[in-house]
Amino acid sequence: MRVSAVQQLRNVSLPLLGATLRLKGGGVVRLPPFFTPNHALLADDGVWRAVDTAVAQAEVDAHMGNLSLLHGEGREMRSQEMRSQDRPVIEQLAAGATLLRAPPALATPTGTPARINSTSPAERVTLEAFGGGEATRAREVFSLELEVSGFAAYVVNGMLVID
Repeated sequence: MRVSAVQQLRNVSLPLLGATLRLKGGGVVRLPPFFTPNHALLADDGVWRAVDTAVAQAEVDAHMGNLSLLHGEGREMRSQEMRSQDRPVIEQLAAGATLLRAPPALATPTGTPARINSTSPAERVTLEAFGGGEATRAREVFSLELEVSGFAAYVVNGMLVID
């Protein structure tokens, strides 16, 4: 997976959200603001969850609809023919959700590149709270455009985030 472009949005009025996570052993991890309401995080049930589900779903649908070709089972098919069950459905992110966090070896701080092959399972964590407020309103938002067929997930602050 390669980054083909970096979207840079300036003068946006989106809050950057951080998260407070409860670990299985009872510890607490506070993540600094790193995602906007339209970015979905992966829950332990395999469902992507976002604060603003309508915008997140619209972005996923637009991205999937813009793909010119998909490769599947040895043949090509136009993205318009893609079955609706192949498109991720975004559901509501709320306190109490159980999310998947990358194994500690992969949970590097934002901006720290890491290429690690890991067979360790993701850690289940409980979202206790998320937020940011006026002080964390984004002036600039950067989003990676990845060279993949379909959608991609990547690790930011240890959390699995959808592209």
